[in-house]
Amino acid sequence: MTDWSRLIVEAATAFGTAGFEEDIRKWVVDTVGARLDRCEVDPAGNVLARTWTPGAKGRVLLVTGLDEPGLMATRVEEPDVVRIAPIGPVQAKDLPGEKVHFQSGATGLVDVEAGIEGEAVDFSRLFVILTSGTVRTGEPAVLDSRTAIMGDTAVGGNLPWRAGTAVLAALADRLAGVRYDVTLLFSAQRSVGARAGRLAVFEEAFDWALDVATAPTPPAAGRRSGAVRTGGGPVIRALDRSLIVRPEMKDRLWNLAERLDIPCQPGVKPNDASDGGILAMAGTGLLVGGVDIPIYATRGHLGFVRFTDLEQTLNLLRAILDT
Repeated sequence: MTDWSRLIVEAATAFGTAGFEEDIRKWVVDTVGARLDRCEVDPAGNVLARTWTPGAKGRVLLVTGLDEPGLMATRVEEPDVVRIAPIGPVQAKDLPGEKVHFQSGATGLVDVEAGIEGEAVDFSRLFVILTSGTVRTGEPAVLDSRTAIMGDTAVGGNLPWRAGTAVLAALADRLAGVRYDVTLLFSAQRSVGARAGRLAVFEEAFDWALDVATAPTPPAAGRRSGAVRTGGGPVIRALDRSLIVRPEMKDRLWNLAERLDIPCQPGVKPNDASDGGILAMAGTGLLVGGVDIPIYATRGHLGFVRFTDLEQTLNLLRAILDT
């Protein structure tokens, strides 16, 4: 079995909010670069890792995210008081009491100004009180992304954005003997709208592609039958905000999973955008599917992922490269 304890911790804790992905990009290059035929960083900050197969059946693209949402220092009011703004989908109401890490190494806690009872929390009332180091205006920060391993489960704050990164990094070790030329695209600035990934997918012609991401599970309390759940295996995506998956791709994944006895779940993500819609518009129209890893996320930024779901997602991705 893949060493998920190491991979998921390293991927989840590497600094890399959108536009400032240097650390996570270095981790990806160091992890997959020596295993494949070519690994490069394009001008937009994406990592593209490729392998070539003699007599390949075709060319395939698998894409996942590289970055994470974060914060930016907008004003330093006192040596230890910093005003902040969001980078990507960060909710102000979830931030009071959260620990943050700035790119410089400075750390702090998010607090909120006193207001009228019942008044909504917004970024105009939030600030970071520094606990160490100094910060300059324009410096990025991330929420505390430390990840703990509890049995066969990883618990931490950055898993919805880095579980796919870890799975594609693991896939780089299992590409020997596949029937396709394979490109792994680790897409920069994905959390702010797939801004960089759209540049990479127009550089080459592919036969089909898969977008690899995560699917949130509903809260355990009041969960309905048939809902996505952790431990149920990868989610075969039918729809997200940018892509309606064509039936032939969904059927291909489902039939393969059933034949190989890989547990899977159906899922839709109508509120979440992905690189899938951009991929589908490449060339004359690319056949695109989506595979998601189920993640249990709390109201704040913490959540957990089970190693069995990571492993079964890896198994499904490896299997489809043999069909």
